Amino acid sequence: MLLCCLLLALARADEPRIPRMIWQTWKTHDVSGLTHLRADATEELAAANPGWTRSLLNDSEADEFMRAHTPPYVYETYGALRPALGAARADLLRYALIAHHGGAYLDLDVACRPLDSFVRADDGCLLSPSAYRATVGGGALVEKFSQWAVVCERGHPAVRLALCLAVARLRARLPGAVLRPARKAHQAVLWATGPLAWSAAWDEYFKHGGSRVRVTGARYGGHCDEKGALRDREFYLSDELSKSDYHHATLEGESLLLLDRLADPTIHAAPNVSLVQVAFAKWR
Repeated sequence: MLLCCLLLALARADEPRIPRMIWQTWKTHDVSGLTHLRADATEELAAANPGWTRSLLNDSEADEFMRAHTPPYVYETYGALRPALGAARADLLRYALIAHHGGAYLDLDVACRPLDSFVRADDGCLLSPSAYRATVGGGALVEKFSQWAVVCERGHPAVRLALCLAVARLRARLPGAVLRPARKAHQAVLWATGPLAWSAAWDEYFKHGGSRVRVTGARYGGHCDEKGALRDREFYLSDELSKSDYHHATLEGESLLLLDRLADPTIHAAPNVSLVQVAFAKWR
């Protein structure tokens, strides 16, 4: 019995900390209609990573995952997002998937060299500085880290914090820097759930001495390209790949949510992460 336990422990010690799973999402399982995506992009991804399983979640599967694996407070927020904001929905999903399963979440327009060529067995998380520093509010809010790819072990506290912060920001009044001057929905999404929320979560994690992460160079040390699967590399943020026309949409009111879908429609003056953390603590 002791020998069996020892052998099992040794076997687990050899397992990589980041599970060899690739996650992606789209409205349906059929991506052939995405005219800006290279026809061979998905096959190329699978062929380059034979030791990794790949899962493409359609909208109904994504909804079922969020319902089953996040607290009701989080799932309710996910379901209350305005229909045009599919990008925000995809942000919440990537954080939840990696927090629950671990692995590598890749946007459909991302292309990488074989993941095993740069994801080490002892990596707890890979963090890529942003290559272009998107800003919101005239530069008042700055993207530090990219999240078009999220590569982390299961249960990493920074990923979980990013999910909590994104939900808290969705439940809060949008700050003036986001609302001014043009009230563009894409700027609100960048702040609420996208790379600005991701960056803020890591800032907080590092502030408290967080570890279990390897910071690479931009674009994961040159191993990935956020436009690498596109036919036209100059093309940016198509309606197809953002799952909506939110890039051109104007904000309605001070929230990205449909408040009538919330049990408690209170919009807080500022993000309250503790409310979401309590929801996780109570949920089993």
